[in-house]
Amino acid sequence: MFLDALNLEQKEAFLKLAIKFIAIDNEIKQAEKDLLEIMVLEMTVDEKSLDLRKNLKNNPEEDIETLLNVFKDKDSQQIILMQLYIIAYADNKLAFEENNFIHLVMDHFGISEEKANKLKNWVNKQGDLISEIMEIWD
Repeated sequence: MFLDALNLEQKEAFLKLAIKFIAIDNEIKQAEKDLLEIMVLEMTVDEKSLDLRKNLKNNPEEDIETLLNVFKDKDSQQIILMQLYIIAYADNKLAFEENNFIHLVMDHFGISEEKANKLKNWVNKQGDLISEIMEIWD
């Protein structure tokens, strides 16, 4: 959601960040892989990015700070934080390592705890709505 608003450089940086984020707890879950597939489709990225996604490897040579520097405006920064929350809650829990990663992003972007909590609450509400519609459709 909102990933199509990013430019190509930001999309590729987000994809690399997402892969790092997914791998951070050393457990890549199917729900996270599925969500990444959906995000790639939403971004309509090029073949190079699609190949990157298939590898699902955390490249330790790529510095998180360098990737975060690609997002210079508030809109893209908030989109990234929101997307990380979406990935984090794909398995309905926020792992310790994921929380630390999110705080690193918040600090880098200068996003307050209050703003981050609003984004997290919005993501959780969206998850609740999706669960609700699935119950209705069942």
